[in-house]
Amino acid sequence: LIREGLDPKLKATTYDEFVEEHQEWTNLVDEINNTTIVTHIYGKDFLNHIQQPITIGNKTMTPVVLRDTYEYRDESTTQSNCVKSYIEYKDTCIISLREGKNRITTEFNPRGKNKIMTNVQSRTRFNGVVPEDLQPFIDLLNLKMKESSKEGIYQKHQVIKECRLTGKLENVRQRGRYQLINDDLPF
Repeated sequence: LIREGLDPKLKATTYDEFVEEHQEWTNLVDEINNTTIVTHIYGKDFLNHIQQPITIGNKTMTPVVLRDTYEYRDESTTQSNCVKSYIEYKDTCIISLREGKNRITTEFNPRGKNKIMTNVQSRTRFNGVVPEDLQPFIDLLNLKMKESSKEGIYQKHQVIKECRLTGKLENVRQRGRYQLINDDLPF
């Protein structure tokens, strides 16, 4: 939003107000980005490796790597979260763990000097906490991501932004979502 000349200031005084205001800002960012399509290009070996179903007991969840604007928007709408605003984060890898209509949205970022992809957050619908019975799926996905990073299977070749109005293509250079934002929220 700052990049677009807006000066975002949160006004929330309670957590519920923050959630509502956060959704409004997320929708505004999405509207600004509505004229572009962003595509994350991953290596085929990584996609084949990470998107294999994970079965624990009699339950199976399938990891789906989000790769373009439409998939990010779908995840955001289904989960009622702000992941659609992460689409231009070059170093972020978003994986949706799915079982039927149930989903867990996970965010991975490179950490440490070896840039190992590490789980930053895992959330259910409405940014809920992952229930204890589903945590083992997150643990196995985390292990697969760590292994794929260390073994060089994880590859994101580039992130491309295309303007739908002009057809102009450009590489996304923004690294990630961690920027200092000063807030004085009372919670």
